[in-house]
Order: sequence, then structure tokens, then C-alpha cells
Amino acid sequence: MAAGNMKGMFDRVLRNKVRMGNFETTDQDMLCVRSLLQFPNSPFSVADFCAGSGRALEILTEESSAVSFGIEPNEEKYLELRSRIPNALYGGYEECRCALF
Repeated sequence: MAAGNMKGMFDRVLRNKVRMGNFETTDQDMLCVRSLLQFPNSPFSVADFCAGSGRALEILTEESSAVSFGIEPNEEKYLELRSRIPNALYGGYEECRCALF
């Protein structure tokens, strides 16, 4: 992976924070991040506390044994999130409790 790709991704994230907007991570950004990670073969948990539509989490964990949790306070995005992530919660992360038995 080219260092320029990662730098471009982080520059874009910083600009988004300055604008105080709601900008989902691109598919290409998540493919870059995923290329840096190694996942175990056994099940493991992954949580996204502002999951949006769930697309970023979906890309990050595809073809892995991840048990994914996504939390989203925006109702419209939550409806899309729950179609992608099996353990989707609606509301703010401050109010959510997740438990596996």
C-alpha cells in the first residue's frame, strides 16, 4: 500500500472534523485500513460506536470471524445499519449496553 493513500485518507478525516460534518468513511479507506490488520481465526468482537450505515464496519470485517456491533443515533442510518450488521443498536453509545451470553 502506498503511504500517499493513507496520508490522503487521514488528511480527509481531519478536514471533515474541521467542517464538523457527518462524512462516512469511503470503501477505499476501509480497504486500506483492513490491509494493515490481521484477524484471528476464532470469533472476536468488533464495535463501532457511531456506525452510520454500517458499510465501513461491513468492509472491515468481511471474510473474518468477527462478531460485529454497531451503534447509531440517527434513525435513518440505523435502519440501513441493521440490514448490514447483526448486532445493531439504535441510540447514543452512552446509553447502550451490549452483552453476549
